[in-house]
Formats: sequence, C-alpha cells, structure tokens
Amino acid sequence: MTIRLSAVLPVLLLGATAAPALYEYRYIEGEACDRGEGQGLRAEGFTSWMRHPSGGKVIVFGNPAGGFVEYDIKGLGEGPYTLFIRALDMAQTRTRVLWDGQDLGLLARENANSVALRWSRPLGPVSGPGDHVLRLEGSADSTQWPYIDVILLTNQPGYVPCNDDQDFASYRTLWPMLSGGPEGAPTVAPAPAGDPGELPVVVRQVAMAPPVLGPNLLQIALRNTGPQTEMRVEAKIGEEAAAAGTVTVGEGQEAVLELRPEAWRSGPTTLLVRLLVGGREGAAATYPVTVAPAAEVALDEYAYPSNVGSGKWTCRLLCSPELMPRMTIAWELRQLEPERTVARENLEGAAEVTRALPLSRLPIGRYETHAVLRLADRVVQEDTQAFIRFPTTAFPAWEPVREAKAVGDRLMVNGRPFLARLLYHSPATPEVRTRGFNLVQCWAETQDDPAPKIRQHLDACQQNGVYGTVALFHSYFRDGLGFNLGHLQQVITALKDHPAIIAWDLIDEPDGLSVTPQQVAEAATLIRQLDPNHPVWVNLCQYPRATEYLDSQDIWSFDCYPFPTLTAKAFRVWLAISDEALLGRKVLGTCLQTYVYSRHDQRMPTPDELRSSAWLHAIHGYTWFGYYSYYDGEPAGCLANTPELWSHVRALNSELVACQEAILGTGNWRPLAAEPERGDVEARMKTVGDKRYVVVVNLGREPLSVSVRPDLAEFCSRLLFESDAKPEAANEIIAHLRPSAVRVFEVTR
Repeated sequence: MTIRLSAVLPVLLLGATAAPALYEYRYIEGEACDRGEGQGLRAEGFTSWMRHPSGGKVIVFGNPAGGFVEYDIKGLGEGPYTLFIRALDMAQTRTRVLWDGQDLGLLARENANSVALRWSRPLGPVSGPGDHVLRLEGSADSTQWPYIDVILLTNQPGYVPCNDDQDFASYRTLWPMLSGGPEGAPTVAPAPAGDPGELPVVVRQVAMAPPVLGPNLLQIALRNTGPQTEMRVEAKIGEEAAAAGTVTVGEGQEAVLELRPEAWRSGPTTLLVRLLVGGREGAAATYPVTVAPAAEVALDEYAYPSNVGSGKWTCRLLCSPELMPRMTIAWELRQLEPERTVARENLEGAAEVTRALPLSRLPIGRYETHAVLRLADRVVQEDTQAFIRFPTTAFPAWEPVREAKAVGDRLMVNGRPFLARLLYHSPATPEVRTRGFNLVQCWAETQDDPAPKIRQHLDACQQNGVYGTVALFHSYFRDGLGFNLGHLQQVITALKDHPAIIAWDLIDEPDGLSVTPQQVAEAATLIRQLDPNHPVWVNLCQYPRATEYLDSQDIWSFDCYPFPTLTAKAFRVWLAISDEALLGRKVLGTCLQTYVYSRHDQRMPTPDELRSSAWLHAIHGYTWFGYYSYYDGEPAGCLANTPELWSHVRALNSELVACQEAILGTGNWRPLAAEPERGDVEARMKTVGDKRYVVVVNLGREPLSVSVRPDLAEFCSRLLFESDAKPEAANEIIAHLRPSAVRVFEVTR
C-alpha cells in the first residue's frame, strides 16, 4: 500500500478540476416527455421482431421530418452536465437537439449505421443549476423517424455510458467512474446505491486497469473538505481478501492511496471499495468488472460429421508468463446422452496445450470437453466446450437450372421438388457448399447497373456448385417507393438464361417499407412475362399483412427473429396464418435467425434454438430455409463470426437433406397429442411410403419428457441424427428434450 499526500492534486488527476461533491446520473425515459408532436410509442426495437431485453418503450416523432418532443428538466445541480441520448442508431435518422433554445447540433452517433438503440456522442456541456427545457426536433433531411429511448444528464467528467440495454435508474453517488488509470479510457460507473449524504471528502478518481490474475494496482484519490481526519479505504475483487490503506489527511489536503487487491478467478465479478472517515463507515461503491481470462479455449469444429476421424481441443494460456509454469489443467471428455466419461487427463501449463479428440471411437451423439485450470490449489477458470458427432450425408449434385416453377407448395427445379437451403449475404465458395447450402443471395454494391457484378456472382455459384437468387432491391431498380420497370426489364433479359438462377428476389419486407401490394404486383407481373421459367420471391416481416402480397409471391416467406428475448413460440402467429391460408397453395419459406442486431448487447441463438426453428417450420409444410445472416457489419452478431453456430449449420443442413423425402413428400404433417399435454411442445407425424416420421419440438427453455403415440398398435422407432441406436419395438415414443431441442424419429411396422 502506497500513500501520497499533496496540497495540489498530482499528475494522475491533471485536468479533473472542480470535481463535484456528488456525482449525478439523471435518466429520463423518452416517453416521459412534457410536450410533443409525434407518432406515439412503440416497443423498443427497429422492427416488429426486435425486442430489447428491458421490454420498454420508445417515443417516435417526425413525419419523417418535423415533429418534436420537449422535456422540463427541474432542479439541476451546479454542473456542468454532459447530455447523452439513447436512440435508434441509423444514419437516416437526424435529430436536432436544443437546450433552453440554444442549438446543440444534430444528435451524432459512434456507428455509421445500426438498427440498435445506442447512446449518442456527448452533447454540451450544459449548465445548471435550476430548471431547463430540452427539445428534440426532427430534421428536414431525415428519412427515418427518430426513436428516443432514454436521456442521460451527468456531471461526471468524461463518462461514456455503456450500450447494454437495461432499466435505467437515476442516482447520486460519492464515487466517480472507474477509469483505466492515467492514460486509460473511462470504463464503468458505480452501481446505484443509497445517497451517501454529506461527508467531508471528495473522491476525485478511482483508477485500475482491467483486472488480471494476481495483484492489481488500484489508485484512489481523495480530497478532505473538513478538519484533519483519518481516512481508510478497503478494496476487494470478488470474494478475495480485502486490500486496505489508511492515511491522515489535513483540511484542504489531497491524498492518493495505492492498493493492490488480488484476483484469482477469471470472469465477471465486482470491485467493492469501502471508505471509512474518522473510524466511522462513510460510503461504499460497487463496480462491475471482468477479470481477464487465464486461458482461451476452442475446438476446431463444434459439429463433426461421422466420416471425420479426429478433432482438436486447444487451450492458449493468457496469464502472465511467470504464472504459466504453476498452472495445471484437469481435462475431461464426456459423452452426454448417456452420461459417461470418455477420457480424463492432467495437463501441465504451457503457452499452448492441445489434445486430440478420438472421434472415430465415439458413437453418434452429444459430447463436451471440461477443463479446470488451477494455480496451485486455486481454481482460476473452468471451461466447457460442447460438440456433436452426426451422420454424414451426401448433398445432391449440382446441375444447370433449365426451369424452376412453383407448383402448389413445392418448388420444382428441373421437374423435381427442391429443398432450399439459402445463405444470405454470402459469396459462393467451396466452403458454403461443404456446409450444406445450395443457394446464396446474389446482388451487387455499385452505383451503376448491378447486372454485370450479379452475373459474376452467378458465375461463382456455377463454379462452386450452388445456385443463386437474384436480389432486385438495389436502388438501381427502384423509383421512389415503387420500381423502375425499365431497369428491371434490362436485368431480367440479361440474366434470365443463366444456369445458376433459381428465383428472382424482388423485394425484402415491402410491408415494412410502405411499398404497396399493387406496386410489388406490377413488378412481379413484368418479371413473369419476361421470364416464365423462374419464380418470384417476396419476403415479409409484419404478420398482420401476411396475405396482402400474395399476387406477387410464387415463393412466400417471412422473417421473425425471437431469440434470445423470446422463444420459438413467437413463430406460432405466422405458422397459424400459413396453416390456414397458404398450405398447399404457396411455396413456404422462413428466414432462420443466425443473427442478432448487436453482439455486444445480446447472445446469438444457440444451435438447439436454430435446429428447433427449422424443424418447427418443416412440420408446418415449409421447404425454403434461409439462414440470416452470413455477414453484417459491426455491431451485429453473425453466422460468419460465430464458430459454434457456423459449425452446426452443416449438421442441420445434413439432417434436412437426409429427411427430404419426408419434408418434400406429398401430404401434410398431422398433429400428435403429447402426454402430458403442454403448450410448449409440438409433435407431428408424416407418412411416406411404409415409413412414418415423428418430430417432437420443445419450444420452451426447460428440459422435459413427453410421450406420443403414432396410429399403430405396435411399431419400431429409431431416433435419427443423435444416436447410433437400433430400432426398438414399442407402443409409444418417449421423447426426452433439452431446452429448445428436437427429437426426430423414424417409425416402421
């Protein structure tokens, strides 16, 4: 513990002048405006399928230009204050900010474009004390309505709010934000706590670099505003023992205490700091922190086909070099269903440790590796990596497209039913084919006629054994909200004979873009006249308008992204519509969620959630499966940069192809009663020749077991894809389901 006293604050605090006695974080919900002309409230999120975790509301104004909201800010302190506005982070949204009539400029953002709600760059400073009026106005050059979520006023110099969605609560605190040291950027504000009241001390700075294993330097700068007194500070990270320091500080004097709290466990935790003044409890602060991982662990794949004989587990130690020789790793390989330990080893620490996975000796099924990292007798980190071994499936060979037609609810390509496995936003590469995709979305980013670059994309499709849908929602093909029919005619005529084309992707989400059914139908009619050999595909996003664009849709599809906020039960509103109005009439498509709007705010869907989404749609007659997205820019979470999900799509595509006789076969899936009866389970059966396929889907987040009975007195059933087990004689099927899991059974007499 080190103490420094001075009459003038040292270099550590240079520039942090006139610190307030209490730091204030005042949050104002967007919908709590006092006056305004706008569009009202809507659920947080850009589209109907986006829901932010807090489940709150945003206020919407603008038309899209014009409109305003005003807030009366009362009882503000001395300040100065910095203003932040949490709003829709889209470049098309331009909002002007005024403080007591003074123009603070347009609300500016860190990201170029995003559909997330994010904090603006700082505005101001604005001054107190007293009452003020904040006004937000729609700008004349807006093309997207502003969505205002929350407003923040803070007198904490240099604070940058975190973009995590949460319920925001106003508070005052003695403690400043935790910063990264003399040259580090601000990191996090203290958690809300009770008002500390009047204390004869100002805490000028709390500084610590991101914590790592071992001792961490924590600097706390204090100024005594009362008579000379003893001040004691205690600090600890997580559950470790506290580090403490004591100093006697004269009136008007300042001190910097340097403590070294230890951390011996990786992961999220808290830094707790307690201040005692004159031997009496003064105030405490809790800062959420994350101790840097001791190691980075990964597999080379997370779904291994049965013709792959080995895999690799890798652990890279990230702790300081002097700690590595003292590190040990207790490593296990476990089978999960049934539970058993396959291998167990004790490994010595090194910069990189690897272990081979003996896949050729493992049955089809689910597995995990588990590693416990110890430093001497301390457990510093635990890690689990789940993987599966699945049956190898041969994907159908590529052949030139002579004709693709929608016949009832089947897409017929060269006269045969086609199971679409589409990857959005993707190049056509050998790896895309290897992962089981047979379609990519072909478009071009160019200011001119995109047809030449689309042709290049189609040529790559042909070369790499996949097909293409031609996206026509480039601005070149648009005229205001409608279509430039002349440009459409040019591209259809130029590309319609390409052997890799499956369909024309006319427009995405016209129901959310104010493009009328008549405008879309006019363009679709032109395409059909020019090219009767390829269908028109139109994707939707708003279920109240699900049947308004049918005249334009040879292929009908929708997108609804429930995870992680909702469960797969969110699909049911769409499935009810397609069951009643579209089954047998339209090729049915769904956009499988392999995306979240911000990887910083939300997790990606799990492999089980993705798989249950696909099978839920398959048993409702869907044969067109699109995976969104292969890649979107930051801050999005995407399939391309999520190794676990990217690995599992190969297994899911293999399943769909292996079961395509059931998915593409004539007839519908018939509902089966599940016992016990549950609202979060769907069970359906389909008969194909002398086989019956039974699919049971868990739509919830709890494990469960149910039984279903096919319409046979006696039968044999076999679990597909997750087991090597032979068919078993039975009079019922027992399905043991993980959260959001699927069981697929083949039933024979």
